[in-house]
Amino acid sequence: MSDLTQKPALTQWITKSHYKGVFDGFSVSAYKSESAAGEIGWDVTTWKPSMVALHGYWVIGENFHSAKMQKFFDNTAINLVEILYPPINKYIEPTERAAVLKGIGAWEKPRTDQDDAYVIAG
Repeated sequence: MSDLTQKPALTQWITKSHYKGVFDGFSVSAYKSESAAGEIGWDVTTWKPSMVALHGYWVIGENFHSAKMQKFFDNTAINLVEILYPPINKYIEPTERAAVLKGIGAWEKPRTDQDDAYVIAG
C-alpha cells in the first residue's frame, strides 16, 4: 500500500530502549519500539537552545511521520500508536532531519561503535 493510501490504524508497539545524544547541535531523545510484525519505529523528540519548542516525530526508516499515541490506559502501559500518512519529511528542516537520522544510525550500531550517543535505559 502506498504512503498516500495508507489507512491510519492504532497498532501496539513495544518499547525496546531509550537513547539520548547530541548530533550536529540538536539534542535528540528517542524510544526505539517494535511492532508485533517486527517493524522498528522511533518515537523521537528534538530540540536545541535556539528552538522555542520541542519537535516530536515517529520515524520509520528514513520517513518522519506525525503520530497519535496512547501510552497508558487505566494505569497500564498499552503503547498504541496511530502513524499518520503521508510522511512529513518535506516539512522538517534538513539539518534537523539529518541530525535525527545520524542519531538513529549511531544507536543501531553495536554499542562499542557509538561515539556521541548513549543509552539511558534498555
